[in-house]
Amino acid sequence: MAAKKVWFGKIGWVHYPASFPGWAISLGCLLFVLNIIFAINLHADSGSDFLYGIFPFLVPTFLLYEWIASHTTK
Repeated sequence: MAAKKVWFGKIGWVHYPASFPGWAISLGCLLFVLNIIFAINLHADSGSDFLYGIFPFLVPTFLLYEWIASHTTK
């Protein structure tokens, strides 16, 4: 049986990167989210417009992050 990859650790409900692939995934998600936030903020006319603009990007990104983290944790 192959050894399980451990990319993330877990404290309570929070997953934290524990190896280079975990850090790379975390940094990639963070850079993507920041890019989306800045792009939507340039064209948003109000706070609710901003929130409606980032929601379709943030939720799938963090769900994918959580799925990867939960499958590669101790």
